[in-house]
Amino acid sequence: MKRILLTGGLGDIVIALPIAHHFYQQGHEILWPILPRFAPTCKAAAPWVNWFVVPVEPDEHKPMSWLNYFTLCGLPEFCRLDEDFLNLMDITPNRNETDMHLKFDQHRYAKAGLPFLMKWNLADCITRYHDQEKALKEKVVPPGVPYVVAHLQGSSSKRDVDFEDIEAAGGKVVIIEPGLTDNVFNWLTVLEDADVLYMYDSVFANIVDQMKFTNPKIFYRRSEMQMTPVMGMNWVFQGGPADWVEQTEKEFIGRGYNASQYGPRLRELKKIRENREALLRKHGQ
Repeated sequence: MKRILLTGGLGDIVIALPIAHHFYQQGHEILWPILPRFAPTCKAAAPWVNWFVVPVEPDEHKPMSWLNYFTLCGLPEFCRLDEDFLNLMDITPNRNETDMHLKFDQHRYAKAGLPFLMKWNLADCITRYHDQEKALKEKVVPPGVPYVVAHLQGSSSKRDVDFEDIEAAGGKVVIIEPGLTDNVFNWLTVLEDADVLYMYDSVFANIVDQMKFTNPKIFYRRSEMQMTPVMGMNWVFQGGPADWVEQTEKEFIGRGYNASQYGPRLRELKKIRENREALLRKHGQ
């Protein structure tokens, strides 16, 4: 039995799903804790995983302490350190100096001892429900109308984009919003058939990239680069919001990381950015 510890967001789960699938194909039972709001997607898309839903602290929407919630789930030895325990939670603060050059998604594959290119095997890992995908497309896309798809809301911030020109030309802008389906993978047909995709750094950007969709795509950065996933397909990349440092720090704190470990590094990156902008102003650029 392979026990995987990775609670993060749904995008983190999608990134790591090919890791779990590799061990499943090797004959392991996969035991993986998830938050309640991710259960419908995870259980439908990857029924080969033994998902279990962990309790959530009121108001905070964060997992309870490891000891508490694994005990409540009847799995007090889940975090036992042995060869079948794969902890993918470690990100920047706990890395050693030799792998600090890796982005967080590269680090997780390196930690699992697997080729990073395996990340783009997502299509082999999921179950698709084509009737549900078709029904969703019929619900959000008028027949015969060219359309683009936008998902501009991340876990901690959002991006504003002006689609007035597209709408004026008779195109349809499909905004991915919660409540239209309880399985995010039911958006696959809508995404794959779109003329252009506008994706903020979020679970949908990860899905589109890992499914190897080839339609034109625009990626809007949310976080500093080491916390931005490697994108392997044909994207036009747009910079992050002006307050990306503050948003990244807020995201770290919201996920329960120690702000004292990230704060100095983020302030240093902000200073570098301010110095660069000052030089550009000085030279009239």
